[in-house]
Amino acid sequence: IDAIEEKLTLAVKRRLVSDVPVCLFLSGGIDSSLIGERLSAAGAAGTVAYTIGYDDMPEYSEFEYARLAAKDRPIELRELHVKSTDALAALQDDSLDPDDPISDWVWVPLHLLSKQAAADGFKVVLLGEGSDELFFGYDVMLNGLRHIEHFKSPLMRGLARAAAVATKPVYNISRKGHRRYDLWRRAGAGAPPYWGSSIGFPRSQRHQIAGPKLGGPGEDPAEYFIRSLYERFGTEAVDSTDRVNLVCFVEFLTKMNEVLLQRVDRVTMKHSLEARAPFLDHELVELAFAIPGRDKIPGRRLKELLKELARKRLPAQIVDRPKMGFSFPFKEWLRGPLGPVVEATLMNSRIFSDGWLNKEFCLSMLAEHRRGRVDHAPRVWQLYSLARWYDRWAA
Repeated sequence: IDAIEEKLTLAVKRRLVSDVPVCLFLSGGIDSSLIGERLSAAGAAGTVAYTIGYDDMPEYSEFEYARLAAKDRPIELRELHVKSTDALAALQDDSLDPDDPISDWVWVPLHLLSKQAAADGFKVVLLGEGSDELFFGYDVMLNGLRHIEHFKSPLMRGLARAAAVATKPVYNISRKGHRRYDLWRRAGAGAPPYWGSSIGFPRSQRHQIAGPKLGGPGEDPAEYFIRSLYERFGTEAVDSTDRVNLVCFVEFLTKMNEVLLQRVDRVTMKHSLEARAPFLDHELVELAFAIPGRDKIPGRRLKELLKELARKRLPAQIVDRPKMGFSFPFKEWLRGPLGPVVEATLMNSRIFSDGWLNKEFCLSMLAEHRRGRVDHAPRVWQLYSLARWYDRWAA
């Protein structure tokens, strides 16, 4: 814990080197709150921090915890209050369309924060990306660890194979449960059970969304990529049997590369704002992967080492509250004011008429979600983002 604190302080200090003022995006969670606390230890005399909340969805707001993190510290907290109309304006602004589809809707609040920071004259911002992947902070990672352990025996892999064969006809037509089925399929085939938390449409569901141009399932490049990560860990890790750090390794090299850093870089640079993530400092990353898994999550308590450090430096209300990821109420607003906007995009997109995706199936997913029958929000967002990108950039 002392070593983590030392490396984090050094990481923050390195990222304060700038000819222009540096600000902070402060969610009130452990990660950004620790960075805010370490700023003064690293020599920052005063810091402007931005936090975001939603007037019509207070359960998504973290103002209370951001205020606690800033209290009694040299931090000036600036609160950005957002309404669904603000999100609608961002989604309908064609100038914000990225040159690559972004699979995570969190770019919307990140855009609003970046826009405000840039308007206030800032050119550099610190944020908390990387800590969950390094220090085992997600429930899905714990589930992945259990799956790796569960399917290590030939008996369990055989049972998984039998379950996959028996239920395949059901999942050929089912809209739900594909992640479970795909786990059985992978485990039964001897493939890596844990693929990280960034899976969009599992392989078993892709035939449902595919148009005629995509054809059959074919080879799966994702599986080759994940296998390469397992093989790399097996040959390069200090302890190749350390499953906790294997899960961290897979999560780090999938989510950070494919989702988080892509999102952060595109959105912040749209506003000429340079984002810096202290948790991705090379010395801190090396330390995190050098810590044995049994010590990283003692008693299988998520992110326990970082929480122990935070208990020394932050109010207990921040450390001990349930995890709340940085997000915005897309799921709820999709059943309200965002629904017609997304539906209009999907109804008129050339990605369907050009034969890449199945329009009927995709619209039926949106309709199911809007009726409140099931939460399809992450998949609907991916389809919406892809359609927006295709209509603007595809020849």
